[in-house]
Amino acid sequence: MIFYHQYFGFNSNTLTVNDIAFKKFVEDIVNEILDNGTVNIAVEASASKLPTKSFNSNQELAEKRAKKAQDDLIVYLKKIGATENQIKFVYTKALVQGPDYDPLKYINPEEYLKYQYIKMATVGTSAK
Repeated sequence: MIFYHQYFGFNSNTLTVNDIAFKKFVEDIVNEILDNGTVNIAVEASASKLPTKSFNSNQELAEKRAKKAQDDLIVYLKKIGATENQIKFVYTKALVQGPDYDPLKYINPEEYLKYQYIKMATVGTSAK
């Protein structure tokens, strides 16, 4: 399995495509495509329960993170020669997690950040 994980700041949904870990993830995916013809990818996106004003809901933010990560990965892979039909997103999940928000109870905002993420991983193998 090939795995990538990125944390986001609040209301952010942009992959850090210049990150060394992301570039390694892409390189490994290309190798899997070369070996198997296609690659199956699972995506999990998360937003915390800290209210957002930039999106209609935290669920919408998580869903947009998942969709944008898929779109960005496809664009990046196509730039280096993969075709869209070689990339299959077989599982996508958008979650809202973490401590409940209570305006009367202080929770350090850092506690919410660990629930602001995208995870992508290859699953199974595809036959040529």
